[in-house]
Amino acid sequence: MKIKHLFAILFFITGARISADAQFSLGGGMAYRTETNGAADNFAVQARGIYAISGPWRVGADFNFYLDGLEYYSVWDLNLNGHCLFVNNDNLKVYALAGLNYISIKYDLFMPGYDFSQSEPGFNIGVGINLLFRPVTGFVEARAVLGKVDPLVLSAGVLFPLGGR
Repeated sequence: MKIKHLFAILFFITGARISADAQFSLGGGMAYRTETNGAADNFAVQARGIYAISGPWRVGADFNFYLDGLEYYSVWDLNLNGHCLFVNNDNLKVYALAGLNYISIKYDLFMPGYDFSQSEPGFNIGVGINLLFRPVTGFVEARAVLGKVDPLVLSAGVLFPLGGR
């Protein structure tokens, strides 16, 4: 079932090039999170979207699906962050971010009484860099999640501007 999720995310990342205003960007990449309890493989596929509001302000959302290799264990998180650009050149953008995180962890051991599910909200703080490689933009980001589950998440990937510009 996890392969279906992976293909759906990859289809979304590659097939999302629709006509829209150029202030939208969609893409994806990979993420790595530090794990406080060592229970899962920490690599994830990521789908990401960015909307430039005005001036130095942007809103970003990303979804990470962690690839643990176990049929009975799944972890995903959803993030909504505000970005403030403090370097905004044509080819380089550096930003600080703050926002909300929601993580879901589920064990399904197929045994009565041994199922486990946990969902926790958190708060994100971090920094990121965008580098323009025409026609795509590369990104690297580091964010700390403050809450009951406190990982550091490192992300890298590409964004595609939507529209013809």
